[in-house]
Amino acid sequence: GGAAPAGAQYRWAGPGIDNTNETDAEITVTEEGCYSVTITDPATLCSRTNKVDVSFYKPDPTTPQPPVVQ
Repeated sequence: GGAAPAGAQYRWAGPGIDNTNETDAEITVTEEGCYSVTITDPATLCSRTNKVDVSFYKPDPTTPQPPVVQ
C-alpha cells in the first residue's frame, strides 16, 4: 500500500486507453474489461504493475424491481 512516489510515472493499458490518457495518474473507466497500470519511481526506476477487471452492473430485466418508497 501507500502513496505513489513523488513524480511517479504512470502507464495504463486497457479498453479506451490511448495516447491521450495512458500516462494520467487517474483515468475514467467507460468500458468493461481488464485494465492495468504500471507506476514507476523515476528516482529508483523501480516499478509495480496492478491489474483489475471491470464489469458494470446490469440488472436482469426479468427480475421485478422493488417498489419505490415515497
